[in-house]
Amino acid sequence: MTDKAKPTMQQPVHHWSDGRLLFTATIEADETSPLGLRLGLAVRWAVLNRARLAGASLNRARLDGASLVGARLDGARLDGAIVRNAQGEDYIIEKIVARLQRSDGHTATAYHGKDGTLRIQGGCRFLSLEDFRAEAEAYGEGYRRAETLNILNFIEAEAIRQGVIAPAKKAAAKRAPKK
Repeated sequence: MTDKAKPTMQQPVHHWSDGRLLFTATIEADETSPLGLRLGLAVRWAVLNRARLAGASLNRARLDGASLVGARLDGARLDGAIVRNAQGEDYIIEKIVARLQRSDGHTATAYHGKDGTLRIQGGCRFLSLEDFRAEAEAYGEGYRRAETLNILNFIEAEAIRQGVIAPAKKAAAKRAPKK
């Protein structure tokens, strides 16, 4: 029995604003593969090969399963890019809201989805702001917890500033009845 070699091709990735070639990735696909799949494979190749993704046109790229830790996505266009959440559902990215890094190198990237939600990718986790905050609270005392909560507070403020989420309603202060 012979193993059939997978087809490979060169997938160019261009800058979204001026069209200049940023890099060319060697991927296991062929010209008939959907563009989103080819771009997703090119992103994986770029991360492994430390290619700069800054400004890359990655519209509709399939990013499910891609580890973007350490990827430079500054200014990249991810409109319609797709990641898969923990429930196996597609999450279509509208835009990146913020990307921050803790002092230990861990990165949190906040996405605004086409469905109007805010999701945060940190390592292998892809959670809502509330769920990520609850997880950070469980870190216990120390810099990791404090830094993560500060990052989440910044993401929340930035998402509000960009109009991605509405400001949280403050609970009305309970007043003691006057005697």
